[in-house]
Amino acid sequence: RFKTNKDKWTLIKLPFTQFVAGYRGRNLDSYPAIKSNDIRALGLMLTDKQEGKFSLEIDWIKAYKNETV
Repeated sequence: RFKTNKDKWTLIKLPFTQFVAGYRGRNLDSYPAIKSNDIRALGLMLTDKQEGKFSLEIDWIKAYKNETV
């Protein structure tokens, strides 16, 4: 999960160690921890249940091996 800031570019780091299994915005607690080698795709979902227009601009996405970056 991450927060957005209207009209402001933000650098967001999402370490693989913080990834959790989920389905339609709900965590699947009974699943084992996710290993970075098992990740094949990344999806984003708006889950704040607020109606109205929303846009998210992404300049780039990069995977990194060092979890402390």
